[in-house]
Amino acid sequence: MKLDNSKEATLYLCAASFEERCLAFPNSLSTLGPYDKFILLDFQGYFNVTQYCRNLAKVRNLLQDKGIKPEIVECWVKYPLHTLTHIKKLLVDNDTWAQVVLDISALPRTYIFLITDYLRTLTEKLVVRYTRPTFYGDELSRGAGWASPIPNFEGSLSPEAEKILFLILGFEGNKSEYVWEILSPKKTIVLIGDPPYELSFIEEAKKRNDFFFNKPRSDILGERIHTSDLESIFCKLESLYLRYFKKEVTSNNVDILVCPLGTKPQSLGTYMFAKKYSDVPIIYVSSAYYFTEKYSKGIGETITYDVSALSKKLGIEK
Repeated sequence: MKLDNSKEATLYLCAASFEERCLAFPNSLSTLGPYDKFILLDFQGYFNVTQYCRNLAKVRNLLQDKGIKPEIVECWVKYPLHTLTHIKKLLVDNDTWAQVVLDISALPRTYIFLITDYLRTLTEKLVVRYTRPTFYGDELSRGAGWASPIPNFEGSLSPEAEKILFLILGFEGNKSEYVWEILSPKKTIVLIGDPPYELSFIEEAKKRNDFFFNKPRSDILGERIHTSDLESIFCKLESLYLRYFKKEVTSNNVDILVCPLGTKPQSLGTYMFAKKYSDVPIIYVSSAYYFTEKYSKGIGETITYDVSALSKKLGIEK
């Protein structure tokens, strides 16, 4: 039996992390209404778990102090579909919510795509929060594990078509070069985040992705893309798509692929682009190793996005 709570209930979802910014969302809450629900993702399998366990305990204590008892879902970075199945089971009696609030600060990119997509079906008002750190770590990860399309965002590829890759760069140059090698695109559009969170980040991104910048190449072109404004991120990808899709001087058609390796808001903007242009595969690249001790520190600015309102504005269907 479905609960008749759609007029007043809010669903909250966030994840614990070894980064302190995972505390910002639970700390911002007061208490929950009688029909509200809070889901907390608890990621397993990290090599260095001390800081993660400390932050998980802090999140649970913050919620307990506010009288909030979360539904805890154990999950693994490489099994997002398994996690999504568990979330759906928790919500089997609640298929409509007045509002859903999702915090993506500690979510892997695959989770941003899959969970955002599912939560949009549950409500007419999806609000997404993102909290920046105050200090970015020196080395987020090392090596590339594997690369593949994100589930449900595989797009469509033609065997005869030539590939054009839109590559949103971050600080993990090993991943960007790896995905470029395995896809072997005819042309690559590398997108640097601008405006940067810190002024030095543009040059730092170029330095860590020096393969694409150390010498001029006709098959690699540079562009800028906003780091946090969803509409601007969407419009940039859309303009590039319309510019290159099947308009190359070639006898073959062209397939566009997108690989977001930059900020999490850029991944969220890429999700919105992929929902409108479902023929475009979105490529995820995993890390071979994570450095939990060298990740970002502190709790910085929080940005809030009304994803449902922006989706309507941009003509993006559920």
